[in-house]
Amino acid sequence: MLEFKIYGIQNDKYYKLLLRLEEAMEKIYETYKVERIHDVDEIVSSGALSVPALFLHNIPLAQNSIPEVEQLRISILNAINSDIEHSSSEDV
Repeated sequence: MLEFKIYGIQNDKYYKLLLRLEEAMEKIYETYKVERIHDVDEIVSSGALSVPALFLHNIPLAQNSIPEVEQLRISILNAINSDIEHSSSEDV
């Protein structure tokens, strides 16, 4: 299962990024998990450079920007492929 983390304060940019994630995922997978993180200490320790920030398995997809749905979809697919390649190289 894909596990996303979205960091930030609950404002317009945060909710717009969350909505775009939902729209992008409609075309990729039906099941995924989104952990919403608002705690400042946890945001700082996450490595997020600015908020809102969206990560997939610790791979940053967006930071202080709201990518278009198609661009976000491409970033998600690239992160999935990168994660698969990384996992398979560890098996060797």
